[in-house]
Amino acid sequence: MNIEKLKAQEERFFINYPGGFQDPKMEPVSKRHNIARFVKLVEENLSEASFHDPEKVLATISKILTGSFQVSVFEKTAFKRMLNEMNPIDKTELAEAFHQLLHGNQALGFEQVTNILDKYKNAKWPLVTAVLYYSNPSYELVIKPTTVKQVIEYFELVGLKYVSKPNYEFYTKYRERINELKSYVSPELHVENGAFCGFLMFAIGLYE
Repeated sequence: MNIEKLKAQEERFFINYPGGFQDPKMEPVSKRHNIARFVKLVEENLSEASFHDPEKVLATISKILTGSFQVSVFEKTAFKRMLNEMNPIDKTELAEAFHQLLHGNQALGFEQVTNILDKYKNAKWPLVTAVLYYSNPSYELVIKPTTVKQVIEYFELVGLKYVSKPNYEFYTKYRERINELKSYVSPELHVENGAFCGFLMFAIGLYE
């Protein structure tokens, strides 16, 4: 883990955005991502008590995934098509898998969600992790493959090797490293992980 690079990029970030994430130049980005909206959707519609109605649960998940800036247009379209093609049993199992992911055994839920999506050739990292991220954005992550691969390389995260199919072991290791990286920067960057990963994208040149 190259902390010198991290601190150098932190300094560069504050030169470009003196107000940090509250800088006026950041406002368009914040509006585009609208994290608070999706956090509220999870809190109000994906509470543990909500999972008695699988159709409503999947409608909320679809609304989150298709509205999120963290999910590509291709992935959004594929997820909506998958829901239309799913039989009732698979829909119920997918809702139950998300229940496990959000409110039960996270590792088991992660595996179950991945396996069901994989059945429809739709096991993409953002589709598995986005709802989890909005359930606890200060700790969880959306795994975006291009960003993740470059963050691992640029910040020299030794012992981490990206895998294309969602995998809970990789997810937890990467989450641990991101939260550790966050601990080395100034309090102004101690924000939810979507914004912090935005800072990392700025650092590696994916966002200016």
